[in-house]
Amino acid sequence: MRPHRAAVLRAIRASIALAALLTVSAATAVAQAPPDTLTLADALRLARENSPQYRQALNDIRVASAQVRQSWGAFLPSLSASIGYSGMSTRTSTGEGNFGEVIEDEERVVESSSASHGVSARMMLFDGGAMFRRVSAARAQEAAAEATVAASLSRLDAAVERAWHDAQRAERLIELEERLLASAKERLERSEQLFRLAAATQVDVLGAQVDVASQEQILAAARDEARKSRLALLEMIGLRPQDAESFAIPAGMPAAFDPAALDMDALVAQALQASPVVLHQQALAEAADRQASAARAARWPSIDANLSYSRSLREPGAFDAFGRFNAQQRGFSFGLSATLPIFSNFRTAANIAQAEANAEDAREQERATRLQTEREVRAAVIDLENAYRQLALAEQKAALSAQRLELATEQYRLGALDFLRLQRVIDETSNAERQALDARYGFVRARVALEEKLGAPLLRS
Repeated sequence: MRPHRAAVLRAIRASIALAALLTVSAATAVAQAPPDTLTLADALRLARENSPQYRQALNDIRVASAQVRQSWGAFLPSLSASIGYSGMSTRTSTGEGNFGEVIEDEERVVESSSASHGVSARMMLFDGGAMFRRVSAARAQEAAAEATVAASLSRLDAAVERAWHDAQRAERLIELEERLLASAKERLERSEQLFRLAAATQVDVLGAQVDVASQEQILAAARDEARKSRLALLEMIGLRPQDAESFAIPAGMPAAFDPAALDMDALVAQALQASPVVLHQQALAEAADRQASAARAARWPSIDANLSYSRSLREPGAFDAFGRFNAQQRGFSFGLSATLPIFSNFRTAANIAQAEANAEDAREQERATRLQTEREVRAAVIDLENAYRQLALAEQKAALSAQRLELATEQYRLGALDFLRLQRVIDETSNAERQALDARYGFVRARVALEEKLGAPLLRS
């Protein structure tokens, strides 16, 4: 096992152990409710404690550990104990005369009972090294299970972070729509004032009223979407949906950074060395190699030893032997046997061919996984760079649109701009602000997608 991979697996085991402790504490606690203010760190912690999917993945670790213990157990002797009792009673009241006739006779009773108990042990002394290779295969399977749990944790963290930011975006969208509604109401008041001064027409006032009604409709839809986002977040965390209105999400906007400083080749190398998906496939390939080696060991002779000790007794009564452990008749035996496979109807060759094919398939799957991971990381970096450009352009467009709206509003107040042109400017400005909000959270989703491919948070200076 390469040193870097061993270090990564140790880190994975530490995180799994911590998550298992959190899971046990959550299982013994009553049904949890989200805190009054649900931060992203709180959401991630609660998801690790309560997510059904993640807790199911943790169960695979116990199965893999049991299989490792089972493989080590092959080096120990197998022990068995036996105890048995039997009884017999026969009554005869008829007999047979000299000429075969049935005659009445004195009733005769024949009874006997017996008891036996013993212990035996059997141990494989040599099997061509198959036991050692099965231990290595089981440990590789355990490493694969740990990598699977780490991949599940990485996917869970990414899904929770996306759901949390979606809920936060929904809250920020409500604030934006409320500001736009307040602006629409101010324009309605201004239009009514201009109408009273004969500087605006009734059409302008009706248009402003339509704008207010439309914005109220948009705001109501945004509030409904926010409620659904909260439900999705709680489902992802594993908490009760009836608590969707019992917590607040911190205000603020997620930060963005210029991804131009990221080294794509370094990120690819990081993913190929530390991604749980890659580590999982590497462990499966190693396990398949060990299984193939164990299958080839079937061509070697095997040597095993056995040992047994027994005690038995026989009594004349039908029940006299029951419960008796002081048997005087004792027996002891031991043996050593060697088996050399000569011809097994090609079963051994078929098993070896199947195991070697499985190992080759696992190696090819590992190579395919590495190629897929490299492509996904490079594509995720491209998406992140594009998301940053879209964010910069969207914010620039929103700033210019705000300046344009301010000038258009002043021109409308002075009568130099009709209401239809002002309304078009208002609609474009509102859309620009919504697009800027979407672009910022689009950058967050692109960053989370890249971190999910890496299997670790994105380190940046």
